[in-house]
Amino acid sequence: MAFYTGKEVKVWLTHESTNSPEVAMGVIQADSADNSKMTVFASVTSAATRPDEMFAAPYDQAGTAGLNVTDLTGIDISIGAVDEDISYFQTANIGKIEVKKETSVTLTRKMSDKAFLVAYQGKVLASDAQDDAGLHPSRWGLKKTSGGDEIASGTTDPKNTTDSDGTISYGYRLHILLKTSGQIFTVPNCTLMSHAVTASNDTANEETIEFMSTVKPPAFATDGTTFNTTATTAANI
Repeated sequence: MAFYTGKEVKVWLTHESTNSPEVAMGVIQADSADNSKMTVFASVTSAATRPDEMFAAPYDQAGTAGLNVTDLTGIDISIGAVDEDISYFQTANIGKIEVKKETSVTLTRKMSDKAFLVAYQGKVLASDAQDDAGLHPSRWGLKKTSGGDEIASGTTDPKNTTDSDGTISYGYRLHILLKTSGQIFTVPNCTLMSHAVTASNDTANEETIEFMSTVKPPAFATDGTTFNTTATTAANI
């Protein structure tokens, strides 16, 4: 496990859908009837069109100023694998076989908005929801439907959550820039696993958000500007 303070890193959270490069996800602000619901924003190419409470940026906008996760105080990265014990008849030793990768990223930040809270346990605007009712949270990213990009309900197998080009749009992608070394660590196809809030009378309230991926992370980028946006194929998930 590796731990970094918020001053040591910059983090971008993007969705995985390649259908609409400008699409982002955020919390509705203007409509009082649907306030505190997650929705899909058609364009965040300029600051004027960005939601005040943005959750996930477009898949190819990592590195863009103003689209990174704000108010970070710390980040934990845990990289491992899930093994299965294998034993054979008349063999004393027990072997292990790797079943899947398991990468967890836990973000701790000052709770300056409710975007992560709404993503984890809030509802979705019905017109942007896969179930057409908006009764599910936003933990699983975007899915292409006949109506365009909709917020997935988690009822579709990751290998079948695909874009028009056949690549996987399941989950979210975290880009973690280490400021000192310039290395960028990318974790693709993350699921939002947990969210907790710590309230305090003395300091600002903090929230902890955990993402988990079972896809092997790409290699480190070392120039501080190259963000891995290569979409995941079904063979690698």
